[in-house]
Amino acid sequence: MNEKGFTLMLMLMILMCLSLVTITLLNLYEHEMAFAVLEQEWATLDQLLITATAEIVQMIEEESELVLKSVLDYKEGKVMFEVEPAGRHYNVFLTSETSSSYEKKVSFIYNIGTGKIESWQE
Repeated sequence: MNEKGFTLMLMLMILMCLSLVTITLLNLYEHEMAFAVLEQEWATLDQLLITATAEIVQMIEEESELVLKSVLDYKEGKVMFEVEPAGRHYNVFLTSETSSSYEKKVSFIYNIGTGKIESWQE
């Protein structure tokens, strides 16, 4: 029986399988890293919105410092906001943007009587 080419063929199949596994793992790692970056950006956007919301609610409660349209700058990014008085409510529109240009928009209604945020919409 002639087995001269069997060892070469076996080694080529093993190398091909190892190469395929390596490329698949590298591709998976690359996708996981991209996902981690997006999750970090999303968390940063949420942090910016929560911080800005607290500042805006404080400005509404201390009506002497109320600015109807402005930009709040933070280390991680900025938040543009617009406040519209509507009787006993304030309609607030926020747009947060990270330093790497990811953006998220939120609007909510602040009730002066109860001092609570109502109707949060992203």
